[in-house]
Amino acid sequence: MCQVPVETMPQAIVHRPGVEVVDEHSKRDLLEKVSLAQPMTPEEIASQKTARKERKRAHVADVKGPSGDWEDEDAGRRTHQGTWRFWLSGFFFLGLMVALGILYVVTREEPAPLAASDLAAEKMLEEYRELEMKESTKPEKDEAATIVAQYSEFDVEQIEASVRGFLTAASVEEKKRYVRDPARVSPLMDHYYSREDYAPEGFEMLIRSQISFRDEMCFLLVEAGNFLERPVAVERVVGEGGDEYFVDWESWVGYCEFDPEEMRLKRPTKPFVIRASVSVEDYYNYGFSDDTTWRSYGVEVGEEAYKFLGYVRRGEDLDKKLFEELQQSRGVRLMILKVAYPPQARAKDQVEILEVISHNGWVLPREVTKDDE
Repeated sequence: MCQVPVETMPQAIVHRPGVEVVDEHSKRDLLEKVSLAQPMTPEEIASQKTARKERKRAHVADVKGPSGDWEDEDAGRRTHQGTWRFWLSGFFFLGLMVALGILYVVTREEPAPLAASDLAAEKMLEEYRELEMKESTKPEKDEAATIVAQYSEFDVEQIEASVRGFLTAASVEEKKRYVRDPARVSPLMDHYYSREDYAPEGFEMLIRSQISFRDEMCFLLVEAGNFLERPVAVERVVGEGGDEYFVDWESWVGYCEFDPEEMRLKRPTKPFVIRASVSVEDYYNYGFSDDTTWRSYGVEVGEEAYKFLGYVRRGEDLDKKLFEELQQSRGVRLMILKVAYPPQARAKDQVEILEVISHNGWVLPREVTKDDE
């Protein structure tokens, strides 16, 4: 058996047959190696993880700058992106709303201007509704019997025929055949239609479910050719040959002796009649500046609802009655007034109210028409 010289072997371990020799230095190295192979305690593991994190954070700080926090950077990027998207969505929504608004303005149809008769009818319709509400309350037995008797006395078929003829008349002369008080009203019609072109209103249907009576007058709704509902007043005239029915043209058109522009221009000091929507007002100026002497009222006249101011002397019977009735009717009522401008009037829209011919609508009372006749 060949032996290796002792000089060529590592100094840490010298092998001899059957004997293993280890010096002190080699023994310490071996113990250190063995100790590294032993399992680590939980405290050592935690300490080692902390050390690795510190090394990683230090490395990141060297590469990314002072903050060195990837999570903070990602959160900032997400916040920036979210803000940018929010503003972009807001601008997009605003642009969409503007585009839709422009489209609506461009494509919408402008409402056709109402004729004088239509505007007058709108005012009458409100009062008609109030009248219906009052008469729809449960009456006493005697009142109910009176209403039933009145309904049986009026021939609705003849009423419809008269209203149809009135609304479909091809000319002013033909229309006069169906109007109330033709002798007195015919000149008024000629004057009225000399200021504006005549055109038949047209007839669709008579609304028979809504009808009321006042003496010899019948109030009901009609659907004209423009499909708008309008109140119409019809008077029953009892004759030897039977009953006849005539439409009240003056209330239908809201007739006034002067149209609003004529009133403003001429400022007539002689009393004249107007049909107006009257309300309580609070304005004093020029010849009516003393609010201890005068009470002011709003007076709307004409197809474009021209606003005038009417004044009544405080404390007089006319003022007390007018003010009380307007308070009871929620401040607005259709009336027939007799008014006049003061001499040398400074204001074109201020008149004095001299008389209330009708407190309840634009139909001239029969006693007034008899006096005129």
